[in-house]
Amino acid sequence: MSAQAVPINLNDFFFFAGDPVTIAPDGSSATIGELDGVSPVLLSNDPGLGDPQVIIAASGVSLIFDYNFVEGSGSNDEFEAFILDSTGASAGTGFEFFTQSTSSGTVSFDLSGLTGEPIIGLQFQLSALSGDADLNSIVTVSNVRLESPAVIPEPSSIHLMCDSF
Repeated sequence: MSAQAVPINLNDFFFFAGDPVTIAPDGSSATIGELDGVSPVLLSNDPGLGDPQVIIAASGVSLIFDYNFVEGSGSNDEFEAFILDSTGASAGTGFEFFTQSTSSGTVSFDLSGLTGEPIIGLQFQLSALSGDADLNSIVTVSNVRLESPAVIPEPSSIHLMCDSF
């Protein structure tokens, strides 16, 4: 069974002017860096703040993204991702991702448990933790998408065979 994927355009997300956030022109990826005196640095689609293009949860739908977090030497940083409820608060522990060391991978949140929420959002952040000596950590998120199982059409020959009995 294949899945149907709907890309999420990161150009519809919010970040503060001057923050080290770069979004690809086509919205397929974003890079978040550190900024002296600012922590966390956010890239957010927060329904509690009225951000555009919020996500509607549905049964069987997953929100998936790829990430590459590089923690610089001498740094003590954390990459975090949260599903936000309609008020802008974290939707809970099953809808949060954290890493404090250089890593990459794919994260998937099953949105089935949020079908009672009218709208949800997504927030990525890079946070400096205590003892962070340098501003050289960076995270790239890409391929942010909603996926649901594809409906596999029944071949017409099966209909013909069933109709003949």
